[in-house]
Amino acid sequence: MQQPAPAVTAADLAQQLAQSQQALAQLQASHDGLLRAVSHDLRAPLRHLTSFAPLLREAVEQLASAMPGEAADEAQEFLATMEQSARKMGRMLERLLQLAHAIKQPLALQAVDVGAMLQACAAPVQPLAEPVLLQADPVALRTVLTELLGNANKFSAGRPQPQVQVQLSMPAPQLWQIAIRDNGVGFDATRMDTAWPPFQRMHRDSDFDGVGCGLALAHRLAQRHGARLQLQAQPGEGCTAVLAWPAAI
Repeated sequence: MQQPAPAVTAADLAQQLAQSQQALAQLQASHDGLLRAVSHDLRAPLRHLTSFAPLLREAVEQLASAMPGEAADEAQEFLATMEQSARKMGRMLERLLQLAHAIKQPLALQAVDVGAMLQACAAPVQPLAEPVLLQADPVALRTVLTELLGNANKFSAGRPQPQVQVQLSMPAPQLWQIAIRDNGVGFDATRMDTAWPPFQRMHRDSDFDGVGCGLALAHRLAQRHGARLQLQAQPGEGCTAVLAWPAAI
């Protein structure tokens, strides 16, 4: 005959809660340690690289003047690649720190007029008859909109007639939808990782500037508000970023 499972007491639950809190504290400490490593330890050798690069360039140029030729030209090309890579690594570290800060920064939730904020961001949105109020941290919401509008403007800038449009609608009660459409180069949406990892790029570095952290940052900030971010895109046919955001309570 099967014995009944022992009853879980309040003391057992308290012990489990304490263990969970301890594990969470250890995880947070590990996360903070990683941030310190990124902001200090990893940036130190990068600073050395960028500091000595001009001196190395001066030496290479002197050698090239004294002994011009194919080897000197290659040395200058190698140095240019090294300097470009160092600058890119610096931008990647800065964006990674910004992303980590956004994940842990406390949110000051309040009613935010997203229409007024879009107009302040110079977004092409029609004036609304009444305020559209979202439940959001204003700094975080501005960051999300700035990242999405920046992408729309960047990827449509090369078109003969670049267009960016913003539409607000309420598809469900207590839920506002913000659609940011562009007629830019678009991309193959099937290649996109829906987990939104940082440094995910849909275009070649030589075609567009950036390190691939903007959408990851926008996604994580939206997620912290209980909002959703989706992208609809096809190569050569532009992109639409759709935010579904809770209305102000």
